[in-house]
Amino acid sequence: MSIIGWCIVFAVPAIAVAFAWRKAAADWVNARSSIAGLLCLALASGSIALALGLLAWAEFIKPPFYIGALIELFGTLLSLIAVIAGFCVRRPSQRRYFGLGLIAAVWMFALYGLSLSSA
Repeated sequence: MSIIGWCIVFAVPAIAVAFAWRKAAADWVNARSSIAGLLCLALASGSIALALGLLAWAEFIKPPFYIGALIELFGTLLSLIAVIAGFCVRRPSQRRYFGLGLIAAVWMFALYGLSLSSA
């Protein structure tokens, strides 16, 4: 798959997380009380940024295989913790924007899982 295709695959969760951050910032009074939801958004954002950085690094620098595999494993752990934190959000009023973070975290966990299984 070309680099443009990979950017489209990573753009979907990135847009979802950006929208979730915007909604959480608009409702900051209630959002700051949900540490699990904010952790979900932060770790989902981190796993997306890590995947985009790894994609650019692999495309332009061509690192050794084992370094890429370690970074993929770290990204898998980040997204797994984000999924667990996303399921810990309890208030139904907060699930409307933290749910987008959970969807992005599940998406990234699936992508990292597929990349690890192909290695």
